[in-house]
Amino acid sequence: MGGAAAALLAEEALGLIGRLVLEETPPFFPLDPPRGPAERPGRAPGFDLTVIEATDAQLNDPDPAWRGRFAAIATPTLVVAGGRAGHVDQKTPAWMASRIPDARLVTIGAGHLVHTDRPEQFLSALGEFGIGRTHGSGRLPSLPSLPSLPSDQVPSASAATERAQR
Repeated sequence: MGGAAAALLAEEALGLIGRLVLEETPPFFPLDPPRGPAERPGRAPGFDLTVIEATDAQLNDPDPAWRGRFAAIATPTLVVAGGRAGHVDQKTPAWMASRIPDARLVTIGAGHLVHTDRPEQFLSALGEFGIGRTHGSGRLPSLPSLPSLPSDQVPSASAATERAQR
């Protein structure tokens, strides 16, 4: 869902993002068939179930305006498809790339986690896109750590779930 969030940010905050990479980004079309309610495990899950519920609600009934604003993305964009093994219908990345003005599409037959399952091919695609490697190491530069928010300041996913259910 990170790619979807980045695309939405690029649509709204023109000029904020220098280059955009959308890797196996889920479509902004309603799922067919829709996902049913998330099953609640008998014990505490290792994840926030309200995030799953909010995500499923958005995937089942996304705002159609999201996909209508792809033309507003004013930054060079690399759309990475994972091929037939991916979770995303492979027509979708091509559709997205055709609607973003400065986008190119690359397909790396890796499935959903392209960067994990085919790291060299993924890094090569980034390099060709203008995001370079450092010192011939084959690795991207490490990013500085971001400060953590105290847990009482982290936004609640339940508010997103409530909005999605309205």
